[in-house]
Amino acid sequence: MTELRAVTTLDDRSMLPHRISAHDVATLFRTDLVSGLAEGEAQRRVGEYGKNIFDRREHVLLRSLVHRLTGGLTLILLAAIGISLAIGEVADAAIIGIVVFFDIAVGLLYESYARYRIELLQKQVPRLAEVVRDGQRQLLPAEQLIPGDLVVLRAGERVPADIRLSKVQGVRVDEAVLTGEAGDVAKFVHPIETPVGLADQRNMVFAGTTVTSGHAQGLVVATGVRSVLGSLARRVVEAGWQATPLEHQLKRIGQFLGMGILTAAAAIFSLGVYRGEHPADMFRAALTLAVAAIPEDLTFILTIALAFGATRLLRHRAVVRHLTAAETLGDATVVVTDKTGTLTTGALSLLRVEGVAESWGPTTFGSAAEHSLLRRALIGAVLGEGADSGDSPRGSALERALREGVRAAHLDLPAIRRLFALFSTLAFDSKYRYRASLYSDTDSPDPILFVVGAPEVLLPKCSGFSTGAEYRPLSEQARGALLGRVADAASRGTRVLAVCSRHLARATRTATHHDIAHLTFLALLHFEDPVRPEAADAVRGLRAAGVRVLLLTGDHRGTAEAVGRATGVLRSEGTVLEGVNLDTLSDRLLADHLVSADIVARVDPLQKERIITVLQQRGEIVGMLGDGINDAIALRRADLGIAVTNATDVAKDASDLVLLGGGLSPLAAAVREGRRIRETVRTVLLFLFSTNLTEILAVGVTLFLGFPLPFLPAQLLWVNVVSDGTADVALALEPPGTRPGGPTPGRRRGLFQKRDLASMLLTALAIVPPVLVTYFWVLEHTGDLTRARTMAFAVLVSTQVLTAFSYRSLETSMFRLSPVGNPWLLLSTVLSFALLGAGIHWVPLSTLLGTVPLSAFEWGLALGVSFLGVLGVEARKVLIRLFGLEEQPFPAWTPLRAAAPNSSPRP
Repeated sequence: MTELRAVTTLDDRSMLPHRISAHDVATLFRTDLVSGLAEGEAQRRVGEYGKNIFDRREHVLLRSLVHRLTGGLTLILLAAIGISLAIGEVADAAIIGIVVFFDIAVGLLYESYARYRIELLQKQVPRLAEVVRDGQRQLLPAEQLIPGDLVVLRAGERVPADIRLSKVQGVRVDEAVLTGEAGDVAKFVHPIETPVGLADQRNMVFAGTTVTSGHAQGLVVATGVRSVLGSLARRVVEAGWQATPLEHQLKRIGQFLGMGILTAAAAIFSLGVYRGEHPADMFRAALTLAVAAIPEDLTFILTIALAFGATRLLRHRAVVRHLTAAETLGDATVVVTDKTGTLTTGALSLLRVEGVAESWGPTTFGSAAEHSLLRRALIGAVLGEGADSGDSPRGSALERALREGVRAAHLDLPAIRRLFALFSTLAFDSKYRYRASLYSDTDSPDPILFVVGAPEVLLPKCSGFSTGAEYRPLSEQARGALLGRVADAASRGTRVLAVCSRHLARATRTATHHDIAHLTFLALLHFEDPVRPEAADAVRGLRAAGVRVLLLTGDHRGTAEAVGRATGVLRSEGTVLEGVNLDTLSDRLLADHLVSADIVARVDPLQKERIITVLQQRGEIVGMLGDGINDAIALRRADLGIAVTNATDVAKDASDLVLLGGGLSPLAAAVREGRRIRETVRTVLLFLFSTNLTEILAVGVTLFLGFPLPFLPAQLLWVNVVSDGTADVALALEPPGTRPGGPTPGRRRGLFQKRDLASMLLTALAIVPPVLVTYFWVLEHTGDLTRARTMAFAVLVSTQVLTAFSYRSLETSMFRLSPVGNPWLLLSTVLSFALLGAGIHWVPLSTLLGTVPLSAFEWGLALGVSFLGVLGVEARKVLIRLFGLEEQPFPAWTPLRAAAPNSSPRP
């Protein structure tokens, strides 16, 4: 029993319990197919297997708090707080502490919802189940089910656990939430000896799926976290949130800055002490350099930039659930999409009714009153299939499609039921592949048998066909032509059923399988899961944006190819893979096959996850579009999880982005907007790091020349958090027209390019000389260190605030842009100068910052020098164009994709 329990989860593909008989399963679990478990044994097993629930233990909030507190830059800031307090610099410690608090608080706020992930999965399991124990049927809470229980299933019920069927009577199950395959699946009891995927285990039903028709009995083989659904839940939790490309790059930048700051600060401290400087003075110098280097407002500014971009994405009907996803959308190189509910509507519809010589589509169903064959075929189909339950939302997808077709033909279902009295039925059985119902016939004293089933089974049993007005013999040529139409429809992914009838002897009230002979062929019924009308345009839009589209589906190859052709996903040179072959391929071989593949059919959730991981290892930035429980793992594994409006709660919860309106429609426009967001983030970060580099160089040069520090730590904190912070926010709110949407993405481009590194360096070299020349000149002529620092502080703030106008565009000259094009920048400029004035002339602030009031001449000098510095900053654009720097990633900051956690190595 332990061995069986170990192989009944989704991770095990090669054996049990679908490959052995129900009797053998009962033997393994020491249970009975008639009386079920003994009550005492059931109670004992509860302790062994546990309850039929999912593990909710996921301490996301605490783990996230620890993660943020132990981040590289945060540790440096916390250390700076402690040391500042130790030497009595309370003001510096307070300012840094506020920054750290808001950084952590904002991050935790966006992650707090994660505790509800497993609860959403638990909602897919019903509360009660009908169980046989000690030969008695009883209703028990579903959480009390244990492996070995004998469970009774009925139409309309959700399956409470993974169950090996032992008895079936016309059972059909909707498994779309797990497999992604539209329509219902007929079930049987005999073992399947060959290895098959999840979607082809027809003698099994799985937790969370729905019985749409018939009734059955079976043995529970897996519960809770060991069930397929529980395995999905566990894998979703284990996968965790995948860091986006932006988060990867910021982490690398943080590590780079952290190591650089610690090294530089330690070197300055050691060198000063070696030269005989007082340790306290050198610690202040090292602390000042660290404060200058650390971008304290990075998280806050990035949040503002991404939030503003997310607001613009909402106009394209895309709701961002995690802010970094807004930038990742612009980086995407591959969009992996499910089929059902995304490219298609996710619901079967009656496409065509086809007789031997006539055919009707949805637009001509209304002519049923004039065409007796169409009317007779629809009546026969709806009665033969059992889809006569009026407007009830229950029933199989096929029954619902038939009811819609009957309504389109203006036929009255209640009236039909009154005219035809049901005598008996032959439930669908995979052995026979048809369903039949015997009714009284108002047009004949003999009862009429309507049969609906596989054309390849029923057509050979037909001796004639109906034209509506008369009966004619069915020739072998006509039979072959009909079978040819069926094969052609199947190659296009269309599901086809045959509708036949036969009058039986007048006294007959019970139909048997022997009666399924000498049938009269009425029509072929063609069903499809319609392609969304906007899907093809969306695929073309994504390809035009340089984004590859890959279809992953649990459906059959023929259906997948048909949808691929209809939507344009399947290119003329594209190939199609099947999930049954994937497990024989190493990751390297799979990656080679994926280069040309447009479709992978018959895949299960874990195979989707593996395909995404392999693509990521090749350097692709992957967006996953899905809607079902079966997509949850892949949505979480992808760089960007995308759910549609009608997706399950589980899929939405695992996603980063939700498309309103369904399907791919908003995605192409959202990708373009994502690229503009990426450019905005890049511009804001360039400005932020350029100004920080300016401060580092100013402090470093001064220390190297042996002069006193030009700034106090509190002054630099004020510059970074307040003055530069307002400019950063304004740049994040720059109207979309100023910046391009960015280039077509390549494989895992770095956030910064070579020209960006040059831009940061040239900006710093343009600002540092005016600042230091002013500082040295004032110090030389007045001998007043505080006044010299105040002047340097004023020049630094003024230059950086005005430099923001140059950073509105990284290519276009600031003098060619409308000065009022970004009203937020104008407002931030006024605010920054007002705050600068307050910091110098308002006594409480000037005391905190260590400044003194300046005269009008000194203010004029500071502003004039600042304007010269801005002209130097603007000149960097000309120099970058002159030297023709290429847009190539800066290697040190290009993120590497780590191996997927919890994934087993492959050869």
